[in-house]
Amino acid sequence: MRKKFLWFLCRFFYLMPFFFNVLQIHAREVKKKLRFAGMELILTDKARKIITYEVQQLTKNAVYFQNLVDKANLYFPLIEPILQAHAIPLDIKYLAIQESGLKPNAVSKSNAVGFWQFKDFTAKEVGLKLTQFIDQRMDILAATQGAARYFKKSQEQFGNWCYAVISYMTGRGGALDYIQDRYLEKKKMKITHKNHWYLLRLLAHKIVFEEALGKKSQHPTYSLQIYQNSTSQTLQEVAEQLKIDYKLLQSFNQWLKDESFVLPVNSVVILPIAHTTLAVREILCPKLVDDQSVITMIVCKHHESKVWIRGLPAIIARQYDSIELLAEIGKIALEDFLMFNEISIDHTIVPGQIYYFTNKRNSLPQGEIPKYTTKNLWAVAQAHGVTTTVLKRANL
Repeated sequence: MRKKFLWFLCRFFYLMPFFFNVLQIHAREVKKKLRFAGMELILTDKARKIITYEVQQLTKNAVYFQNLVDKANLYFPLIEPILQAHAIPLDIKYLAIQESGLKPNAVSKSNAVGFWQFKDFTAKEVGLKLTQFIDQRMDILAATQGAARYFKKSQEQFGNWCYAVISYMTGRGGALDYIQDRYLEKKKMKITHKNHWYLLRLLAHKIVFEEALGKKSQHPTYSLQIYQNSTSQTLQEVAEQLKIDYKLLQSFNQWLKDESFVLPVNSVVILPIAHTTLAVREILCPKLVDDQSVITMIVCKHHESKVWIRGLPAIIARQYDSIELLAEIGKIALEDFLMFNEISIDHTIVPGQIYYFTNKRNSLPQGEIPKYTTKNLWAVAQAHGVTTTVLKRANL
């Protein structure tokens, strides 16, 4: 019982930094009128009830919700210009969250893949390349281009962005079952509980993330920039040329399925840029600071950092690591990573510090533990793979 109570307290304090913001959104009343994609939507009470439920589902897990907000802040600066170039309303961007949670390697039960969840035949229809070497459904730039083409064609057919959204789920033929002729080519529409659940869920996503993204201007760790190569090279060679950790670069370019694939000249890849890039660059590679050709690069040390501490799987954090990246490396849920390491979601990763992928020990290691104060209690606990609770008890 005591362990469960302590676990509950830990979880509570983990969520404190953004708990109240999430609670405010969670309790927000869905209004009777809503602007969406340049249209005025009139929501019936039953429709509002369904959308309210979807809002609550999205925000009930604060850690999960904050993770989605961070991803939206990361990817939307790449998505928005593409939608604008195709004259697609920016509200459509929220569909990428609904479809995949902005995971490049997301796969549905029906084998739809990537950021915008294309099946193979639809992907080819909108101009995406699928070969043994590449899958552009997992390329945020190409996939968004494909989604924009699909929506543009649907809008030309229906003249109504709500119906264009439904067609993305059902196909243009299937959408005909949900279309009312009186709303074709109209800017005002009544939304009821009989409208397709897919549209109602998207309206909930708009309400939730439009509010949340206004609270935070950027991803806490990275921004994403586009790099175009001037010579034929593999992704590994790009990493070596720009002195970027290959695994990090690969995680943002999963559309390249074969490591040996040679990227043609003028190919585009995504570079994750740390917000502290300049400082890192000056420390590790000062000769490159004034080189304009590497202005979009992140310089970092390339080394194997996975370790075992007292038989526990762990990792030594690097300069560019984030909580999300470390959890992904350990293949564990974000909330588990926070709990295992006794940290909160707003914790700043400390380069050189040990972080664990499983529960730390509830017993002290053999030998003498270094002297510590309350200021470095957590760091000592991390170094020796023991919980802070055990360490405090030993000091009584």
